[in-house]
Amino acid sequence: MQTDKELEKAIDLHKKGLKKDALSIYQRIVKHDPCHADSWHLMGLIAFDENKNDEAEYLIRKAIALMPDCVLYRTNLGLVLCMKGEYEQALAEYLGALQLDDGCHDACYRAALMYQNLDKKDQAFAYYEKALGIKPDHAETWNNLGNLAMDCVRPDEAEVFFNNALAIDPCFSEAYNNMGCLYLKLNKPDEAIPYFEDAISLKPDFYQTLNNLGNAYKKKGEWELSIECYERSLAVQADSVETLYNYADALRSAGFTDKALAFFIETTRLNKNHGHAFQQIASILNAWCDWERCEPFQRRLKELTEKAIAENKDCPESPFSCLGIYPDEGYARSVTAAWSRKIQDLVGNLGLKFSFDGRREKVSPVTIGYLSNNVKNHPNAHLVLGLFRHHDRRHFKVNIYSYGENDGSFYRKKIEQDADYFCDIKNFYFGDAASKIAEDGVDILIDLTGYTLGSMMEIPALRPAPIQVRYLGFPGSMQATFFDYFITDRIMTPPEDQINYTEKFVYMPQCYQINDRDQPVAATVYTRKDFNLPESAFVFCSFNSSYKIEKVMFGIWMDILKSVDESVLWLLGENEHMEKNLKAEAVKCGVNENSLIFSKKMPKEEHLARLMLADLALDTRLVSGHITTSDALWAGVPVITKKGDHFISRAPASILTHIGLPELVVNSLDEYKELAVSLAKDADRLKQLKEKLIKNRETAPLFDTKRFVRNYETALSAMWETFRAGKKPEQIQVVEDGEEGNG
Repeated sequence: MQTDKELEKAIDLHKKGLKKDALSIYQRIVKHDPCHADSWHLMGLIAFDENKNDEAEYLIRKAIALMPDCVLYRTNLGLVLCMKGEYEQALAEYLGALQLDDGCHDACYRAALMYQNLDKKDQAFAYYEKALGIKPDHAETWNNLGNLAMDCVRPDEAEVFFNNALAIDPCFSEAYNNMGCLYLKLNKPDEAIPYFEDAISLKPDFYQTLNNLGNAYKKKGEWELSIECYERSLAVQADSVETLYNYADALRSAGFTDKALAFFIETTRLNKNHGHAFQQIASILNAWCDWERCEPFQRRLKELTEKAIAENKDCPESPFSCLGIYPDEGYARSVTAAWSRKIQDLVGNLGLKFSFDGRREKVSPVTIGYLSNNVKNHPNAHLVLGLFRHHDRRHFKVNIYSYGENDGSFYRKKIEQDADYFCDIKNFYFGDAASKIAEDGVDILIDLTGYTLGSMMEIPALRPAPIQVRYLGFPGSMQATFFDYFITDRIMTPPEDQINYTEKFVYMPQCYQINDRDQPVAATVYTRKDFNLPESAFVFCSFNSSYKIEKVMFGIWMDILKSVDESVLWLLGENEHMEKNLKAEAVKCGVNENSLIFSKKMPKEEHLARLMLADLALDTRLVSGHITTSDALWAGVPVITKKGDHFISRAPASILTHIGLPELVVNSLDEYKELAVSLAKDADRLKQLKEKLIKNRETAPLFDTKRFVRNYETALSAMWETFRAGKKPEQIQVVEDGEEGNG
């Protein structure tokens, strides 16, 4: 047999794509000459092309056994092992090839890829740089180096690397895509979009880029365009889990919740470990009060979350949602800690350090920086509206940093007006935002968002101010090293709770929650007929968001309705599913579904005016009503609450105590039910209670905004003096000077 001629013929067939014919010749060669290494190797490549990776590995290893010093064989074996997901073994082959030939670019480049896959970033950088030393015009190396720099939060370097790739290959669609991803990470969607469009023009069926373009439009809040991009992406790759999830997320943001739910469920069907999809499904079903259907999704979410925490991976369950689902705060703390660790690890790669040298000599005014995603028509903005205007400018300068949408509302405009300096950082990269805060000389940074919707905790995680404080927003500890203080009161967090908080308590002398004394109530005089409320009925109400309503407390509410003749429960109707499900649950409890009456959201001042039609407000249980409670009291409606076991379930207890109505705070569900029924059946007692409430609104501390701010500033001054003295943060107890405030 003329082996060389046969091999030449087989290779020619192989190159032409006639692999079956080529394979037949390779097989004849090794039958004739079992030690013919090239034929074993080439048979391995055919097996690899046909996704027969185990067979490919066997055949190429046969070749290596015959020629152990062949760099090509080892490099191709590494490629097979990589496709099998065996990165450590693949790396060993590439490093072995480099020992044989230190100048082998392919082995060097692929070794870098394996280090990157194994999350060994320093080694990956070193081998990419070594590969570029061998072949500086290799566009793929520059592109992968850019991805690595992006993962390491080194955006300036990533931009240079991607540009180098494009300079070498102007038609490199993947590099355009990755540059777009970089700008998206830098919170610059307008700059990202042209790069995605260039990538798509070069490769129209590049479904990943279509997905990324959808992400850019979603970032801008342009839901219709983002949905169109995701649909184009799915037309190319229908089973892309990433695109399906993003599509569902955009649908939900655009208000198409039913359709979104279907695609979130499809995401979990394709990937049973997609924790974020389970989180979204549980969130939707909870908001629909579809408790039975929600339970298996919630259970799976918890399983995936606990696994992620144990493996130090991204945690899918949100800290806020689990605070409102599990009475035991321990699990929520572990989730929150996992989120904070992830953020601290991320910002640690940025290499930004801010110096506060010389700051301790500063006396006044102290610069306060407020950081918020909710400077708009939002409950938190409603609460703090009076805070900024009442700050004492002799001692404090007020800076506000907003990274949420500008809705043009009265609240947005008023807060902008009341700040000494207002900065919209919505389109800032978090590193740039932190640098801006540091450059502005903020002494005390107060975060008003925490882990709630749209939060950007990377900013405070970079420590742009010497003192950092958590207030409002997220109802619990951040379990992080980047906050020093937590503003609270002794009802919300008794001293024994300090062990569960990473922040030091700052105890306000009254309720921790500021309220705006000047919030307007519409002059509109509503009647019960306007909201389909029976004229002669006793009207219980609970205008809490639907996600706060859970089966246990709803059952108590139904028991109350059954015990009070001609009574109804007036609720906020957020969606048709919630209304349908609660009516069905009422019937199960033996209550006529018409006893539940739903009303839609209204502007705040109109809502306060309609609230006056209610007789008595009923608080929720695991997630109690915070501003919902103070709104009812401002409208003159008493609220009944059961004091809970953690911060998120204790707010009404503090609110009611500090408006002088502690008798409306109970410690058990039986007491809750008994109190609601007895007040509904005792008109004189309820009338006296309302008269007391109306009187106390004017004199009690709850709605005395000036008094609150004075005490709050005492706390801020104590923080500053502790810092100036070179001491570590310590617990602060604000003691009033006895002077009365008048709001």
